[in-house]
Parts: sequence; C-alpha cells; structure tokens
Amino acid sequence: MPLWDETRALIGEGEADVALNLIETFLKGRLDGPLAGRARPLLDTVVMLRARGRRMAISSVQGVLTAAESEVERARRDQAVLGLINEVERMDNLRPPTVAIELPDRFIAEKLMGSESQLRSTGWLAEGLRLASAVCRLTDGATFGSGFRCREDAVMTNHHVIGERDTATKFRAEFFFEEDAERKLRIPISIALEPLRLFWTSQKLDVTLVGISTISRNDVAIIPLSSEIGAKIDDHVSIIQHPSGGPKQIAVTNNRVMNLYDPYVHYMTDTLPGSSGSPVFVDTWSVVAIHHAGGNVRKNVRGDVIFANEGILIKALLSDPGFHAAYSKPS
Repeated sequence: MPLWDETRALIGEGEADVALNLIETFLKGRLDGPLAGRARPLLDTVVMLRARGRRMAISSVQGVLTAAESEVERARRDQAVLGLINEVERMDNLRPPTVAIELPDRFIAEKLMGSESQLRSTGWLAEGLRLASAVCRLTDGATFGSGFRCREDAVMTNHHVIGERDTATKFRAEFFFEEDAERKLRIPISIALEPLRLFWTSQKLDVTLVGISTISRNDVAIIPLSSEIGAKIDDHVSIIQHPSGGPKQIAVTNNRVMNLYDPYVHYMTDTLPGSSGSPVFVDTWSVVAIHHAGGNVRKNVRGDVIFANEGILIKALLSDPGFHAAYSKPS
C-alpha cells in the first residue's frame, strides 16, 4: 500500500497520532533538501494537531467535554489530519528545480536559535549508535516490547511486557532489528531468554530482569546501570526503542524532562506502543530510566496529572533491595 494511502487508513482505524508520527518522520527527512521551505510549515501543523489531540484527551478525562462533544472534536481533528496528508502528498509529488542564491554579507553571521546550544559532536552521535546495539526487540511472535542488555548475560524490560518466568521462556531478544543507511532491514540476531537461570520482576516498579543466552558477537554493547546518574528538569532525554514493534528508532528531539516524581521521571520524548522497556538516556549517554508508560500520568502526591511519557528512574530501581540483589548477582 502506498505510504499516503496507508496513512489515510490509519485515520479510519482511529490511529491519528500514529499517522502524524509517519508524516513527521517523512517531513523531517526533507528539511535538508529543496523541499525544506514547504516541509517546515507542514511540520508546524503536525505539532499543532498533536497538541490539539492532547488538549482534547485532557478535556475528556477532566469532564470538560461530553462523550458526544469529544466525538465531534475527534472527527474535526481527523479531518484536519486528512487535509494535512493531502498537502504532504502534493509536496511529495513536487520536484522543484535547484536554484543557487548568493546571500548578502549581512547574512553570513550565524546564531544559536535558543538559550543553549543544541550542537553535538559527531563523536556524541557515534557513542549513541554504539549503545543502540544493546537495545533489542522482545517478542513471542504475537507480543512486542523493547528491552536492553544491562549486563553481559541479562536484559531489562517492563513487567507488563514479560511478567512471569514461564512467559519469558516463550520470548526471544532480537538485536539489530533495524534499517541500514539505505533503509534496508538488517538481519537481526535472535537470542533465547534464560529465565530459569536469572529472573526478577516487580509489578509495582513495572520492571523485569531476565537472563539471556551467550552472545558470541562482540558488537552488541552493554548499557550498565548506575545510581550516580540522575535526571533533572529540562534535561534532554533520548530514547532508543522499537516503536509499534518495528525496526529500531531513536527520539532525540522535543525531549525535555518535564517533571520528577519518585520513582518516575516525565518527559516529552516521543514513544509508541512497543517502546515499553526502552532505555532513557541523558546527554552523556548514561541511562537514567526505563520507559514504561505515557498519557495522563500522576505527577505528585496530590494526584495531579500531567500529559507526558513516563520512565522508572534507575536510581529508584537500584535502591530496591530485590532488584539490586538480582542485578548484582554473579553470572
């Protein structure tokens, strides 16, 4: 099915947010080319429609909108997303000529666009790619989640992905399920889980630690856990994940920490179903949390809610005696 027909089909299935994610990915890929001038305002429309959806969800939960009013608003938003798809499809069919423009001298001086620099070294990017090799897709053939190799012989994920020892025996960890530079799928390596050797889980913390078979390749990294690294408000947090159970992706933009409520951290970084169990990194590529949920989540002891994605802080995990003992257990 062509991309834009597939995106329209998502609207019919009630998955407007997934359609917006596809549109956003497509448009971001055109920001460095001749269509950048058209792509940028369409990206702004994506942001506005996503924000409109969030406001609608919050209003529905708070009872500001009745069920009938919510349905009308949802239909209007779906219609706006369909209109955006039409615009993006028209842009996709355009092949504007390349025109060389000589800028006057007054435009030569360049500026930072925000209060802090967003420039990163290429070495920073290389380290992120190295650690990405530790992130795996966990699947039993029907259920998909994300996880990561946190020590040589174990992976971490969420309890709601793998909640029981017997269930774990049906899962495999797939490393390198991802696209290469030519957008072709690489051949993943599939590793069996070994819950009989190592298995610890907590429904309360929504975390599972499970053993894996030996990985003979030396290009699968390990993401170690440390209680020395924390997160704070306005930190940038990137998430390497398998959204919708698909090939590995990374979210590195629109990714600020919004709130801390022990043992949770709340952030704007994009995720999708299937991203549960992904590592959450600060700018030093140290893992500070394991992602597990999103939506209207509790933000404080009063029970106030915030619309955000949520991870469990590694500091909180390592302070739990049961998890600490399991993670520290010798191979």
